[in-house]
Amino acid sequence: MSQPQQGALLVDDLIGHSQLLSVTESATLGRQGDILLAADDPAMHRTFLQVWSNGAQWFLKNIGSFIAATIQPPAACGYGRTVLSPGSIEVLHPGTSTLYFSTATMSYECELTVMQPLRSPEPSLPPDGPFTTHVFEPNEEQCLLLKALAQPLIDNPAAEPRVVVGTQRELAETLEWTEKKVERKIQTLAETLQKLGVPQFQPGQKISWRIVLAQFAAAHPQYYAHLS
Repeated sequence: MSQPQQGALLVDDLIGHSQLLSVTESATLGRQGDILLAADDPAMHRTFLQVWSNGAQWFLKNIGSFIAATIQPPAACGYGRTVLSPGSIEVLHPGTSTLYFSTATMSYECELTVMQPLRSPEPSLPPDGPFTTHVFEPNEEQCLLLKALAQPLIDNPAAEPRVVVGTQRELAETLEWTEKKVERKIQTLAETLQKLGVPQFQPGQKISWRIVLAQFAAAHPQYYAHLS
């Protein structure tokens, strides 16, 4: 086998199929994508994910409408697990990232490997712009809500968020709040994150803020790590 091009991306579905992409290529992944994922599963999006490179970094975007994915980046990169909700974009770090996702009928995983370190990233923004997490400072009650929302996704990263995330009533029981308070807190958090420019909270989102907020919370455990 020839030496892979510097910065090439290897997509492996872990069931015997893999494809190597050069930095000049992009591809869609899904039931009818350029690279097939869950091709026999009618619940899978025809095109679920998109990968491309700007020559310095590889990007992964969820182009589906309702299935979320969880990315476990290479341990050496020092980053934690991230939930990739519809419309979200993440950078793929050098090394092997494992991707978990589920449909109504099956749970899947695949690996995305940046084969060799790319050149030093240029000082340019990823496609949907940055999110500066340090300006988001939730209060104690908001931290409690974030933790309650995230817990089912932390316990089972491959689970479908719409299935496992607590309902408004269940959250109220867990937190010993009223349902009205839960609703108000969720709305306030969503509006705050929207103003901060977090991509998945921008206008046009078709998924419940409760689900979007749960995915965000699972990807950013630092906000409630201090809670017992």
